[in-house]
Amino acid sequence: MIITIGGLPGTGTTTMSKLISERYNLKHVCAGFIFRDMAKEMNMELQEFSKYAEENPEIDKEIDRKQVEMAKEGNIVLEGRLAAWMLKNNNVNPTLSIWLRAPPMVRCERISERENEDLDTALTKMINRENSEKSYAVMRLIAFIVYLDFMFTYITRSSSCDYGRYDVK
Repeated sequence: MIITIGGLPGTGTTTMSKLISERYNLKHVCAGFIFRDMAKEMNMELQEFSKYAEENPEIDKEIDRKQVEMAKEGNIVLEGRLAAWMLKNNNVNPTLSIWLRAPPMVRCERISERENEDLDTALTKMINRENSEKSYAVMRLIAFIVYLDFMFTYITRSSSCDYGRYDVK
């Protein structure tokens, strides 16, 4: 089983991923954690490393490679904004893909609490981070959204169940 969970910062992807992985005894892999670990290895702050990654596409390729490698082993919850698209792009079909959403200020409040920062600082960092990611990954994100739209068209009502259950085919 391969489950992908994506969403913008502060939507609850880590919380949801951990809950699902614990409930179903699946490995939890977070693209953001891989990214943060790489930043630490290079002795860079997250924003500094984000800018570095914009100019060095091998960073994203390495993160993708690590995620694909782990996903191929199965029994995994893969957390990342582009996880579903990235797997599909590498001929790995997720069993289920989930995209979480939350209003911007709710996300900001969650980030503020998580990072122990005041709201203004958290908002500024959130906007800067999203702008940085947008400038580099806009085409990947568009492809991901198109993939999700395509995928959801294949959700069909199961003929083997009279209880209104929906299965992804």
